[in-house]
Amino acid sequence: MPIFQPGDIVLRDYQIEAFIGEGSFGEVYRAADLNLKETVALKILRRSAGMADGYYERAQARFTLEARLGHRITHANVIRIYKFAPDEASGLLVLAMEYAAGGSLADRMKSGQLAIEDVLQIARQVAAGLGALHEQDVVHRDLKPSNILFDSTGTAKVADLGLAQPANALQVSGSSFGGSRELQTSPGTPAYMSPEQEAGKPHLPPASDIYALGLILYEMLTGRSYKNQPPGKRTRALRPDVPAGVDELVAKMLSEDPRQRPWDGAAAEQLLGELAAVDPAPSPVRSVPAVPAPVWTLDEGLSALKDMETAEEWQLAEELLKQLEAAYSGNPKLMLPRKRINQALAVIQEEKAQAERRGAEEKADREAAERARQAELARKKVEAEARLEREAADRARREAERRAKAETQSKSTGPGKKPGWVWIVVLVLLGLGGLSAAWMSDWLSGKEPTPVVVTDLTDTPLPSGTPPACTEIGQTWTSPIDGMTLVCVPAGEFLMGSTDGDGDANSDEKPQHTVYLDAYWMDQTEVTNAQYARCAAAGECRRPESDSSYTRNSYYGNTQYADYPVIEVSWDDAVAYCEWAGRQLPSEAEWEKAARGTGGQIYPWGNQAPNSGLLNFDMNIGDTTAVGSYPDGASPYGALDMAGNVWEWTQDWYAENYYSSQTTWRNPAGPASGEYRVLCGGSWSYDSRSVRAAPRNGGPPGGRVDLLGFRCLLSP
Repeated sequence: MPIFQPGDIVLRDYQIEAFIGEGSFGEVYRAADLNLKETVALKILRRSAGMADGYYERAQARFTLEARLGHRITHANVIRIYKFAPDEASGLLVLAMEYAAGGSLADRMKSGQLAIEDVLQIARQVAAGLGALHEQDVVHRDLKPSNILFDSTGTAKVADLGLAQPANALQVSGSSFGGSRELQTSPGTPAYMSPEQEAGKPHLPPASDIYALGLILYEMLTGRSYKNQPPGKRTRALRPDVPAGVDELVAKMLSEDPRQRPWDGAAAEQLLGELAAVDPAPSPVRSVPAVPAPVWTLDEGLSALKDMETAEEWQLAEELLKQLEAAYSGNPKLMLPRKRINQALAVIQEEKAQAERRGAEEKADREAAERARQAELARKKVEAEARLEREAADRARREAERRAKAETQSKSTGPGKKPGWVWIVVLVLLGLGGLSAAWMSDWLSGKEPTPVVVTDLTDTPLPSGTPPACTEIGQTWTSPIDGMTLVCVPAGEFLMGSTDGDGDANSDEKPQHTVYLDAYWMDQTEVTNAQYARCAAAGECRRPESDSSYTRNSYYGNTQYADYPVIEVSWDDAVAYCEWAGRQLPSEAEWEKAARGTGGQIYPWGNQAPNSGLLNFDMNIGDTTAVGSYPDGASPYGALDMAGNVWEWTQDWYAENYYSSQTTWRNPAGPASGEYRVLCGGSWSYDSRSVRAAPRNGGPPGGRVDLLGFRCLLSP
């Protein structure tokens, strides 16, 4: 039974008129906006009985994503979002959006093939909507007939952005709302997935949406599903009257290689527009029809124009006005609307031009700032190298002094000689440990002491910022710069990647191979908000993208979360911090060895399946936790939170086939170039597959999101 009934008031301003439908996570209603006197659609997120916490929280995350993207992207061919808030009376999350009175494309396709002219018009409008998404680096990922809606004028609009891939964001794991509760690698609807989406690629290009549009075009033209046909079967084989140009474009859109398709919505719209300009189905005998009788009367059209102007839907108003001008040519009532619309469109064009100019200026500023940053980093590198040379020279000088003193002492303790108390004090002060104690014991007992030659300097005080040699598991060292505790990962070989017998493994984790790494020190935990804030205060790090986390409005800068991992930082931000702290980002291999040890165990703690006592994952908390909260989940070297909590940046570029690129692996540094940087460890929102030690995700270096942080490494 629907939660709301006709007449109920929701979000104070909306009165329920009718129940439209329901899905796995919610209900949709037609409602009246009591203030603006217009019809809207209300989408309600509800929780059904017995639904698991993690499953509902994922649905809530997608609902929020749909609201934020829909409100940000304003285009005539994308469903508008008006409001998103919890209803005070019911406590349910409510999304108020544009009402599509014309139903969905799925409804229209129930009767089979559509007219070619209609197919091209719908496809072009959908491509325009996708173009608006792609312009802001948003990939829809779930385009299908039921997510293409029509307004009262018959204009097609792209809907439901709950599974969209926003700019610079990692994918949200999990299946589509209507699917199984079992998490999947790629969200979406299988019948309308591109090949790269089916393969589970972590980031999809805009061309993935174009493949889905090609599937829909094929189905509109033929009444048949392309995926149920023999590979490569063309539309003209099922419907001979499809024009050759249309058939060719559909084939390009359905290419297995994304590079062979129109790359984004704007490119597809242009090609569809060129086809629409040509008679799509010429016939030998074709009379030129008179101008069709308009759907609108003049008064109705003027009234609709006024509503569109009030809502500032200028592109829609322009299209309607053209229809009215064609039907009522020269009518003076259309003169003022034409003037207002022309002025509005001119303002929009000027604002767009200004935005482009600002974008170019900001890009130039960013490039200049990056050049300055690189120059500063180069300067710091020179200073650091000089400092290391000074420290090495200082160590050599002190070693020479120690050796000279030892030789002098040896000469002064020949047969029958005993060292004076001054020398005993010197030996104690020099910290020769057990060696000096044995020497004094011989002297006090009257024995002939063995000459002392000092060669072991491990007890010598080290220069600030320099750790001792990393030789044994269990050694730790604390950085004097940021207070981070580091754990020792001794030199040696380890098994990297996954075996063919691991059913959870992705292809890019194979083959498993033996890698040799020199010794190094790894941060015991992820870098915290408090540690990162010191770097920012020193002017060496920029602030995170946002001060909030997924569920906390105040996160970075809030003392309550000082010991929580810093998030909303890019790869460049992570590099800058590690350099400030005198360290560096770990390579992918260094990260994985520190996480799993040498024997190829699946998780940091062993092969036991994950649970909420070992790590923060699978939405069991729903946000980050303080670093080091799960000591039972420690790696063999004592590193904490190597699974879950936040994804972690590494130094390496990502390449899918990198593991099969060579046979000898010694201190590998990853591919020479790439588009994405490797991310490791999974996060608080990811399932058990992603928190294994071996999975490799790829993130754009500029990505700054709420489930991504880092830790550093110090290599001798």
